Order: sequence, then structure tokens, then C-alpha cells
Amino acid sequence: MNRFALIPLALFANACASAEEAEEAVTDATEDVRAAYDEVEAQLDRSNPTYSNRIIRVAERMFRSEMADEGCTFVAATAGGWRNRSFRATLNIIDNTGHQPMRLQGKLTWDSNDSGQLLAKGHNAYDNQLAALEADWLQNEIDGDLHFSGAETSYRYFGKKRDRGHGGMIIGAVADCKK
Repeated sequence: MNRFALIPLALFANACASAEEAEEAVTDATEDVRAAYDEVEAQLDRSNPTYSNRIIRVAERMFRSEMADEGCTFVAATAGGWRNRSFRATLNIIDNTGHQPMRLQGKLTWDSNDSGQLLAKGHNAYDNQLAALEADWLQNEIDGDLHFSGAETSYRYFGKKRDRGHGGMIIGAVADCKK
């Protein structure tokens, strides 16, 4: 009779071991994902040609249909985000050649739970020209304008934001929309 009483105990012990192994595997996978995001965020602070070219390809592909619908041509890509509840945003602009001529710094604001503004400014490293991004966002879609001081032309900004914990990432495209 004791043998039959030990069978459920053996099954329970085996199930507990499997649950612990599964939890350990999930923890390892989560750490791998975090490490990948950390690597991407670390590269946002550097001018890495491989990373820059990948951002250009992704942004151009992501916003190709919106730019075509508006009669716009792709000029540059943006990548960046915010890290905490201060909602201070940093965006790196990467031109078609893969150079990072400008970093915009600003802030995300909220009008409601699913809408707000993205306001940022910076200066061009090549000619010290000031730039300002004024954009509205609804859910995860960002739409706005990028203005340069002393220039008659402003550029259209298409972007997407992705919330992640207390921060998030932004990817976008700067387009020339001559009409």
C-alpha cells in the first residue's frame, strides 16, 4: 500500500522540478531579450555604420506606403526613445549615407491615454543649423514636421513609438514632400 502512496509524491516532485527548469529557461530567455535591447540602445549613442544602415532600411520600409501616399521621398531615418517616467526623448537622425548629423532632444507629452505630442530640438553637426521637431502622436503613430532654422523647406516626419515598461523606443522617417 505504501508503494501506491509514493506514486503521487513522485509525480509531484517531478512536476516541481519541471516547473523550476521551465522558470529558469524563461528567465534566461528574458535576459537574452533584455541584452539585445541594451545592445541596440547602447549603439544609439555611437555612430555604427552597420546599425545605421539597418535603421535606414527599416525606416524606409516601414514608412514607404505613407510616404508614397503623400508624394514624399525618403531623406533620413530616426531612432531613439525615452528611458523613464520623465519622458525625455532622444532621437538620432541618420541620413541616407549612414552618417548621424544630428541628435534631437525633447519630451513626449500626453493629452490623453492614447495621444499627445513629441517636441524635440537639436543642431546639425555639419553646419550648426538648428532643427525643431513638432509632432503629434495617436496610439503608436507619430506625424509631424521637422523645421530647420534659416531654411525655407520643412520636412515631414513619420514615426512609430513602442512603449516598453517605463520607457520606449521610437523609429521614424524624415521625408521631403514637395507639392
